[in-house]
Amino acid sequence: MTANRLLPLLAGAMMALSAPVIASPTSDSVRIDTSSIDLGSADGRQLLERRVDRAISALCGAPVFGTRDEADELRACRNEHRAAVEPQLRAVLARAGND
Repeated sequence: MTANRLLPLLAGAMMALSAPVIASPTSDSVRIDTSSIDLGSADGRQLLERRVDRAISALCGAPVFGTRDEADELRACRNEHRAAVEPQLRAVLARAGND
């Protein structure tokens, strides 16, 4: 490959690598509808947990390059959102009689 063809490819790759991959957590929020879930049952609680996990994944995004730094950022984002939602989850389950 000639230098004239290689330079635009390298420039494009550098631009792509310089863009942020994972945005840090913001004040985004997601409403999870629990009206159709029987929170008194184990299946209902598992369904709620899956919905929470999907919402957290949507907020934090997915890995693009699979680097260790990217995985660490993603894990930190998920842990931060999980910690933020835990009090709400406990309250919802307590109201449903699942202390």
